[in-house]
Amino acid sequence: LSALSWVSSEIQRRNKLFTEAKTRSFEIFRKEKQPDLFRIVFVIRNLEDFSWDKQFQENLEYIITRSNKAGIHFFIFTDRLTAKNLPKSIQSNIPNRLIFRTADKQDSTLAGVKDAHNLIPINEASFCRRSQDN
Repeated sequence: LSALSWVSSEIQRRNKLFTEAKTRSFEIFRKEKQPDLFRIVFVIRNLEDFSWDKQFQENLEYIITRSNKAGIHFFIFTDRLTAKNLPKSIQSNIPNRLIFRTADKQDSTLAGVKDAHNLIPINEASFCRRSQDN
């Protein structure tokens, strides 16, 4: 939660800098005003391990909706994609998703990927490639 709070405050700080410089683009601001302003990559691994209290969800929604414009890139990983692990309010604000395989048809619908539950698991896919090579 403290890391999410820090990222939220960094987004606010950067947006204030952009407003004062009268620019909306991270790239332009960085090029013209402050070349030492770095991109930040923020990763949440095992999303299902977090407790979804109100403050956590609000911070996560704020970061997901505003991070990219501030030069902050956000990655979420989960082994079990379910409505509990990824509420609609969060899911609808994630611009890009990479889905390998879901457990069932309901989770495929949640992921927004038709038939994701029928995909070959990664370990089986690599096995199939090795078998074809032999």
